[in-house]
Amino acid sequence: GTNIPEIFETYGENHFRDLEKKQILKQSKRVNLAISCGGGIILNEENMQLLKHNGIIVFLDVDLEMLERCNPKNRPLLKNKDNLRKLYNERISLYRRYADVIIKKETFNDKITQHEIEVKINEYISTKWSQS
Repeated sequence: GTNIPEIFETYGENHFRDLEKKQILKQSKRVNLAISCGGGIILNEENMQLLKHNGIIVFLDVDLEMLERCNPKNRPLLKNKDNLRKLYNERISLYRRYADVIIKKETFNDKITQHEIEVKINEYISTKWSQS
Protein backbone atom coordinates (compact mmCIF):
# COMPACT_ATOMS: atom_id res chain seq x y z
CA GLY A 1 0.00 0.00 0.00
CA THR A 2 3.05 2.29 0.04
CA ASN A 3 4.43 3.78 -3.17
CA ILE A 4 7.98 3.18 -4.33
CA PRO A 5 9.43 6.62 -3.50
CA GLU A 6 8.02 6.40 0.03
CA ILE A 7 9.53 2.94 0.56
CA PHE A 8 12.94 4.18 -0.61
CA GLU A 9 12.75 7.32 1.50
CA THR A 10 11.46 5.65 4.66
CA TYR A 11 13.15 2.23 4.60
CA GLY A 12 15.89 2.43 1.97
CA GLU A 13 16.73 0.54 -1.20
CA ASN A 14 17.70 -2.71 0.57
CA HIS A 15 14.25 -2.97 2.14
CA PHE A 16 12.67 -2.33 -1.26
CA ARG A 17 14.81 -5.09 -2.83
CA ASP A 18 13.67 -7.50 -0.07
CA LEU A 19 10.02 -6.70 -0.80
CA GLU A 20 10.72 -7.09 -4.53
CA LYS A 21 12.27 -10.53 -3.96
CA LYS A 22 9.26 -11.69 -1.90
CA GLN A 23 6.95 -10.68 -4.74
CA ILE A 24 9.10 -12.48 -7.31
CA LEU A 25 9.02 -15.64 -5.18
CA LYS A 26 5.23 -15.40 -5.05
CA GLN A 27 4.50 -14.33 -8.63
CA SER A 28 7.04 -16.58 -10.37
CA LYS A 29 4.99 -19.64 -9.38
CA ARG A 30 1.93 -18.38 -11.24
CA VAL A 31 1.15 -18.97 -14.90
CA ASN A 32 -0.44 -16.96 -17.72
CA LEU A 33 0.52 -13.52 -16.55
CA ALA A 34 2.95 -10.80 -17.49
CA ILE A 35 5.15 -9.38 -14.77
CA SER A 36 6.47 -5.91 -15.46
CA CYS A 37 9.60 -5.53 -13.38
CA GLY A 38 11.57 -2.46 -12.49
CA GLY A 39 15.11 -2.10 -13.77
CA GLY A 40 16.77 -3.20 -10.54
CA ILE A 41 15.26 -6.69 -10.59
CA ILE A 42 18.15 -7.71 -12.82
CA LEU A 43 20.64 -7.18 -9.99
CA ASN A 44 19.53 -10.32 -8.16
CA GLU A 45 20.45 -13.52 -10.00
CA GLU A 46 18.02 -15.57 -7.90
CA ASN A 47 15.14 -13.32 -8.97
CA MET A 48 16.09 -13.80 -12.60
CA GLN A 49 16.35 -17.58 -12.26
CA LEU A 50 12.91 -17.69 -10.61
CA LEU A 51 11.42 -15.66 -13.44
CA LYS A 52 13.17 -17.76 -16.11
CA HIS A 53 12.04 -21.03 -14.51
CA ASN A 54 8.40 -20.42 -15.29
CA GLY A 55 8.45 -17.77 -17.96
CA ILE A 56 10.02 -15.90 -20.82
CA ILE A 57 12.15 -12.86 -20.04
CA VAL A 58 11.42 -10.03 -22.47
CA PHE A 59 13.84 -7.10 -22.48
CA LEU A 60 12.62 -3.84 -23.98
CA ASP A 61 15.93 -2.47 -25.22
CA VAL A 62 15.65 1.30 -25.23
CA ASP A 63 18.53 3.58 -26.27
CA LEU A 64 19.87 5.81 -23.53
CA GLU A 65 18.87 8.90 -25.52
CA MET A 66 15.26 7.73 -25.62
CA LEU A 67 15.31 6.91 -21.90
CA GLU A 68 16.55 10.41 -21.16
CA ARG A 69 13.40 11.82 -22.78
CA CYS A 70 11.23 9.91 -20.30
CA ASN A 71 10.33 11.40 -16.97
CA PRO A 72 9.80 8.52 -14.52
CA LYS A 73 8.13 10.18 -11.56
CA ASN A 74 8.07 7.12 -9.30
CA ARG A 75 11.65 5.89 -9.78
CA PRO A 76 13.81 7.20 -6.92
CA LEU A 77 17.07 6.12 -8.53
CA LEU A 78 16.33 8.06 -11.72
CA LYS A 79 16.01 11.52 -10.24
CA ASN A 80 18.79 12.86 -12.45
CA LYS A 81 20.17 12.01 -15.87
CA ASP A 82 23.68 11.31 -14.58
CA ASN A 83 22.33 8.51 -12.42
CA LEU A 84 20.26 7.21 -15.35
CA ARG A 85 23.42 6.96 -17.48
CA LYS A 86 25.32 5.25 -14.65
CA LEU A 87 22.57 2.66 -14.05
CA TYR A 88 22.16 2.06 -17.78
CA ASN A 89 25.86 1.38 -18.24
CA GLU A 90 26.01 -0.85 -15.15
CA ARG A 91 22.97 -2.94 -16.09
CA ILE A 92 22.73 -3.17 -19.88
CA SER A 93 24.87 -6.31 -20.13
CA LEU A 94 22.74 -8.02 -17.44
CA TYR A 95 19.53 -7.18 -19.28
CA ARG A 96 20.88 -8.71 -22.46
CA ARG A 97 22.32 -11.75 -20.66
CA TYR A 98 19.07 -12.76 -18.98
CA ALA A 99 16.72 -11.92 -21.86
CA ASP A 100 15.08 -14.71 -23.81
CA VAL A 101 13.59 -12.15 -26.18
CA ILE A 102 14.95 -8.69 -26.94
CA ILE A 103 12.70 -6.03 -28.41
CA LYS A 104 14.47 -2.98 -29.79
CA LYS A 105 12.06 -0.29 -28.64
CA GLU A 106 12.31 2.72 -30.91
CA THR A 107 8.92 4.31 -30.33
CA PHE A 108 6.64 5.31 -27.49
CA ASN A 109 3.73 3.74 -29.40
CA ASP A 110 2.54 0.95 -27.09
CA LYS A 111 0.53 -0.81 -29.82
CA ILE A 112 3.63 -1.21 -31.99
CA THR A 113 5.66 -2.44 -29.02
CA GLN A 114 2.93 -4.89 -28.00
CA HIS A 115 2.78 -6.31 -31.52
CA GLU A 116 6.57 -6.74 -31.63
CA ILE A 117 6.50 -8.52 -28.26
CA GLU A 118 3.78 -10.91 -29.45
CA VAL A 119 5.68 -11.71 -32.66
CA LYS A 120 9.01 -12.27 -30.88
CA ILE A 121 7.47 -14.44 -28.15
CA ASN A 122 5.74 -16.60 -30.78
CA GLU A 123 9.05 -16.94 -32.66
CA TYR A 124 10.83 -17.85 -29.40
CA ILE A 125 8.23 -20.49 -28.48
CA SER A 126 8.23 -21.95 -31.99
CA THR A 127 12.01 -22.22 -31.96
CA LYS A 128 12.05 -23.83 -28.49
CA TRP A 129 9.41 -26.40 -29.45
CA SER A 130 11.14 -27.27 -32.71
CA GLN A 131 14.34 -28.00 -30.76
CA SER A 132 12.58 -30.38 -28.37
